[in-house]
Amino acid sequence: MGSVDIAVDENLTAAQISKLSRRIIKHAKDLGVMITSVGISAANLSDPKAAEIVDNIIEIARKHKCVKHVHSLTVDFEEKEISFYVVPDYSIKHREKDLEAFHKDVCDAYPDMAVEINTTIDL
Repeated sequence: MGSVDIAVDENLTAAQISKLSRRIIKHAKDLGVMITSVGISAANLSDPKAAEIVDNIIEIARKHKCVKHVHSLTVDFEEKEISFYVVPDYSIKHREKDLEAFHKDVCDAYPDMAVEINTTIDL
């Protein structure tokens, strides 16, 4: 039992997202896993400036050994916000320090944007 978070193209309609959510839940059920919810975040990768920021943040993440994966990255130019999830490597003892350094590196790269990083687990 669990939940899943997905990033979808920002241009999908509510009906398309609902259909996708139902397909995910059905597929998980076929695998013997009960999904309690499907979290949705929009990915604005159709915007070349946003896609460039996403690519750059992934490159920054590669320099930090505590970051296993970055997902659900959203760039909101109107609100001047960047938000995303990080799956940290929980086997690293001092991962909090490295995560703070990662956050600082992203903030330094985009000083005019607020940066929100949420941690999650990868099952």
